[in-house]
Amino acid sequence: MAKQHYATYEEIINQTKAWLKAIEKSRSASFPDLNDYDQDLFTECGFTYYLSLGASTLFQELNDVPAPAVPGSELLLESQNLFHSRNEQRKNKTLLVAVSRSGTTTETVKAVEKYKTDRREDAVGICNYEEVLSKLSVVNFLIPLWQEESVAQTRSFASKFVAPTTLLCV
Repeated sequence: MAKQHYATYEEIINQTKAWLKAIEKSRSASFPDLNDYDQDLFTECGFTYYLSLGASTLFQELNDVPAPAVPGSELLLESQNLFHSRNEQRKNKTLLVAVSRSGTTTETVKAVEKYKTDRREDAVGICNYEEVLSKLSVVNFLIPLWQEESVAQTRSFASKFVAPTTLLCV
């Protein structure tokens, strides 16, 4: 009897390899100094928006820095209410962390483009492919092991959580 290939199962049981790659990549990244920013803002769309909720909560807890998570549409359409300064003597600088599995998610890309045009500040892109989002980002994370054969996000979801939290939680 031939052994069947179950892509999702293989991706789940091998995801620790992707996590290790995400951690290695994060530790070797040249990242902006977090002290230069009053807040971080996490944005994503669809299923990966839940990733930003967890990552932003962890980031806030470990760094004592505001780091709200907002859907890309909110950043795109209602951004004026999202930026707050912790210190009146600072310039109210925000670092945007944008995640997209494909790097081409229209809503996320448009939100990052608007952010960069309006605010002229840095964005970090986390995605599986070198696409539009990666070209908009000052720091870009591409890890081939995140890419999946199955439809469900398994190791890419967890790895996209591990990368920014490792990188951003100082």
